[in-house]
Amino acid sequence: MKNQRQQNQGNPLKLSAISRRDNAKKRAKKRGYAALNATLDEIMNALQVTHCECCGKDLAELSDRFLDHCHDDGHLRGILCQACNLIEGLAVDQDHLDKVSAYMKKIR
Repeated sequence: MKNQRQQNQGNPLKLSAISRRDNAKKRAKKRGYAALNATLDEIMNALQVTHCECCGKDLAELSDRFLDHCHDDGHLRGILCQACNLIEGLAVDQDHLDKVSAYMKKIR
């Protein structure tokens, strides 16, 4: 039986996605994270999560969804949309988020 790489040999976009996934798995293993034996959809179904746990966007309508997890101990905190995951990941601390929020309210 052919592996995914062999099956998608003629499709560079699928090969690129496979390479990104393989690289992400290698990075996670190197950092000491346990591998998940479930897909994101399976996790969402098990947790009954349908919306971004930060902003409330319907996750079914989004192509990018992210597992928010603690980088210290690896525990799952929630499932987020791309924008919320990026904001949460770049925030230094709660005070920083509060200042950004105040600024956004001021300029809008």
